Amino acid sequence: MTYVQPGLLVVLAALAFGLLARGSQRTQRAGARALWIGFLALLVWSSPPVARLAAWTLERGYAPLDAPAGGAEAIVVFAGGADLPYPGQPQPVASESTYRRALHAAWLYRNWRPVPIIVSGGPASEVSPEITIADVALRILLSAGVPAEQITPERRSRSTAENAVYAGEILRARGIRRVALVTDGFHMRRSEILLRKQGVDVLPAPCSLRSRRPFLHWREYLPSGEAILANEDCLHEWGALVWYRLRGRL
Repeated sequence: MTYVQPGLLVVLAALAFGLLARGSQRTQRAGARALWIGFLALLVWSSPPVARLAAWTLERGYAPLDAPAGGAEAIVVFAGGADLPYPGQPQPVASESTYRRALHAAWLYRNWRPVPIIVSGGPASEVSPEITIADVALRILLSAGVPAEQITPERRSRSTAENAVYAGEILRARGIRRVALVTDGFHMRRSEILLRKQGVDVLPAPCSLRSRRPFLHWREYLPSGEAILANEDCLHEWGALVWYRLRGRL
């Protein structure tokens, strides 16, 4: 899935206002304040430690385990996104989140429980509905050694809510009531709640906990575009949690 990055837009708007403010002294003073606020906000929004803290607000409560404690009848993967083909890239390519989630599901299959895997992810784009994220993730699972007969793709979902609904339909049809759910740690809370609402007992199996990653070099403390993207992910996730709550989905 692709989302607008509202946090960065707000920061850039403040910087633009500060740079372009003209007219009265009052307007110029407001512009100067906006410029400083935008600059400081950009430093915060691009800070890796702030990104780790933002991730922690969503990941707290999930233990840093390689595999969930207990057994399950299936592994469910909520895939992330995929890049469409273009000249020089003749086939769709998994986004980082899809790649990470599929690899973790394959690892669980080989090292934890060799149970069926349901991978959920609908069209990668409105303009190419025939290319589904589930099929892109399926290729990764196959290349990682999971047998084709053990994988069921769910190709209709266009959101996390639909991931849960359509995966739930497959699970109920097969009489499966307990699953290990694979997605990123920051995305797990909403995913777990939504899948539980489908009558499924969920064992969280996050493929990454960003707040637990160690800083291995001093450069990792410096502002970065990666930190901006991570903060945008967390902002989107908190916005989705609030929106789903208001609509009665959680």
